[in-house]
Amino acid sequence: MSKPVLLQITDIIWDSSSIREDNLPRELEVQWDNGKWKNAEVSKFISNYYNANVNSLKIRQIANKTTSG
Repeated sequence: MSKPVLLQITDIIWDSSSIREDNLPRELEVQWDNGKWKNAEVSKFISNYYNANVNSLKIRQIANKTTSG
């Protein structure tokens, strides 16, 4: 089982026809459930979350989230 990872998402370009862009983030961090991710699925997740289409973005995995125990 893969551990959750932290993704740094930058340079988000939103589809300007879908919603007012000034209300949408240009960058953010997302905790992803596992280390296996694809740009398309992360982009789709963000589009669904903000109810606005993403034209492009850059993603960098910055950390593995670990739990103590």
